[in-house]
Amino acid sequence: MCTNRKRIYGIFLNRVVLYIPQILARVEIQQLNQALLHIAIIGEFDAELPSHRATNDALAHAAEYLSMAVDCSWVPSTALGENDCADALKKFHGLWAAPGGPYRSTDGVLRAIRRAREQDCPYFAT
Repeated sequence: MCTNRKRIYGIFLNRVVLYIPQILARVEIQQLNQALLHIAIIGEFDAELPSHRATNDALAHAAEYLSMAVDCSWVPSTALGENDCADALKKFHGLWAAPGGPYRSTDGVLRAIRRAREQDCPYFAT
């Protein structure tokens, strides 16, 4: 692993280990589907971006470190339209704005931020 990727990964891992307990503090255990924590990563996944690969890796390693099952799904910003944002995000316990923008739909990202604020859903941005 190159030095730059190790640095990016280390930053993400440290932040994620702190982020997941914040979600758990807001989610009642009975709300968790078989103790599975659902996190939406808002943005367009690009396997060529080291920060996107590091995001996936960091969430997986943090889940392992915390002995938790975490399901992470990339949700494209274009899928968060005016009428379907709430439906697209309703199953998630926390939202994460993907690093390495720009986003294809700034309005979609802003809708996700608004939903997180209005629904008291943990939101993390890098």
